[in-house]
Amino acid sequence: RRGRPLSARRLYERACRHHPKDARLLSEWARLAAELGDPAQARAIFSRVLALRPAPPAYAWRAAAALQVREGNISEARELFVRGVSHQLRRLRPGDNAAAEAVVPLVHAWAVCEWKHGAAADARALFRRAELLAPSPCAWVFLWRARFEASCGEAGSHHLARHYYARAVNAAPFDPMIWRLWAELEAAHGDAPRAALYSKRSQEVETLSALRERSDASPSPSLRPPSPAAPRATLS
Repeated sequence: RRGRPLSARRLYERACRHHPKDARLLSEWARLAAELGDPAQARAIFSRVLALRPAPPAYAWRAAAALQVREGNISEARELFVRGVSHQLRRLRPGDNAAAEAVVPLVHAWAVCEWKHGAAADARALFRRAELLAPSPCAWVFLWRARFEASCGEAGSHHLARHYYARAVNAAPFDPMIWRLWAELEAAHGDAPRAALYSKRSQEVETLSALRERSDASPSPSLRPPSPAAPRATLS
């Protein structure tokens, strides 16, 4: 697809003639059609994907709903989110962590859609649903919940944002972006000491990550520094 989108489009068309029930292939073709400015073809292809039996995987529903969001068809997007999540949850079995992980981004995308279109209560419930579906603590889910709460301006939302930033950094302590965003939250609420602390941690873990990448490329294991202890977040 890089630099030759029309050639890629022809390849997708040819491949889908040979594999007409390949949900991944069809979804990628639809996404390319949308990128090339042909939303009508993209919608037609997604209709084919969503009519597949058994029901297509979660990413197909997410991609189809994302197209409707981009086109400004929020009611249609919501309908796709509802149908997609319902299909996926019916197929979900206890202990099937792979299936649970696959449905989390779909629920999350629905939450973001509601957030961006003014339905804060629905968004909060959906973010919570994604959190509960994740089979293990999921830093990016916590991060998005924190960003949502930070944007709300409701009573108590600042404290909820803090709570979810703490959960995010404890799940992914070496992600400097989480520390940086948390620092920005504290700065916006006038807590300069916390903002300085979390900004410093962001810089520290970014430096540590760079050192680890450099040591991983080193030909001699003896030159590699020991793995540093992960900083833990506290709300004290």
